[in-house]
Amino acid sequence: MTVQTHSGALLEGFRIVAIAVNLPGPLAAARLRALGASVMKIEPLRGDPLADAAPAWYEQIVAGMEIVQFDLHAPEAKALVDERLRDADLLLTAMRPRALENIELDWPALHARYRQLCSVALIGEPAPDDERPGHDLTYQARAGTIVPPALPRVLVGDMAAAERTATVALALLLQRASRRWRSPTLRAILPRRTCTDSRKTAGYSVADCLRTVSTRRAKAGSRLPRWNRTLPSVCRPCLESSASTSS
Repeated sequence: MTVQTHSGALLEGFRIVAIAVNLPGPLAAARLRALGASVMKIEPLRGDPLADAAPAWYEQIVAGMEIVQFDLHAPEAKALVDERLRDADLLLTAMRPRALENIELDWPALHARYRQLCSVALIGEPAPDDERPGHDLTYQARAGTIVPPALPRVLVGDMAAAERTATVALALLLQRASRRWRSPTLRAILPRRTCTDSRKTAGYSVADCLRTVSTRRAKAGSRLPRWNRTLPSVCRPCLESSASTSS
């Protein structure tokens, strides 16, 4: 992964806390770090599984981030998290809603304690299936973008989710900087967006994104090409959708 930008100071002064392991959440945090934000990544005591699976990639992704490790379920965790969120601008998470509730980092709890904080929560499925576990492989299998027994050559669902999450986080931070801040929360799932309440809860589903791409290919009467050649065409609709549906 190589992140290049000519606007490195765009998010200078913004402080982001990321509670996310594996690929989509940390990759989104890396995009925001490349734009100048200060990023603290909270990992479990055993570390990020990505560091074992792809050590070199992990080191590239977390470059420039502050890494702290502790058990979010431990009695002292609440004080440790509070210390880090008290002055933060944005919390980025990649956990299911019930898991966030268990550690008191769901939106009602966050908003009650940290009025300045905005939140982007990356989950796999839109409600009412937001507790369903899933991974890039399962989303691609359901969307029909892989042909068993072959495995995907690119984690296109995870990478598209990371790009969308970074775009949503950037939009929210810039909205705050422009003095139009109304304490919204954005729940990034990918790429279908719905605004359901005054907190501007947005929904994006990885599965929906891949279904959209698969449907477009089918309507065009073309076979699905090799994913390592078509990642930009997958990401582009997601980003264009984000720009056209802002509220």
